[in-house]
Amino acid sequence: MSGLAGDSSDTAALLKGLNDFWDLKLSEEKLAALAAQLGSDVVFFLYGGTALASGRGEIIKPLPTAGKFWLVLVIPSFSW
Repeated sequence: MSGLAGDSSDTAALLKGLNDFWDLKLSEEKLAALAAQLGSDVVFFLYGGTALASGRGEIIKPLPTAGKFWLVLVIPSFSW
């Protein structure tokens, strides 16, 4: 069992890498069609950034970037 989206992001990176390595010059649409056959959310990782996924996860609508924000994580030194 793998982590959340681990295999899907690896698959998207591999598709992009092979496209470049073999100089296939496949369009984003063709890569997306191939990615959708390999996994429902692989297409999302081809584009990156902030997006809304629909369908099985293969229909991607880019969204504006969420911008920068601060996140504070507090880990107490005691246990309950």
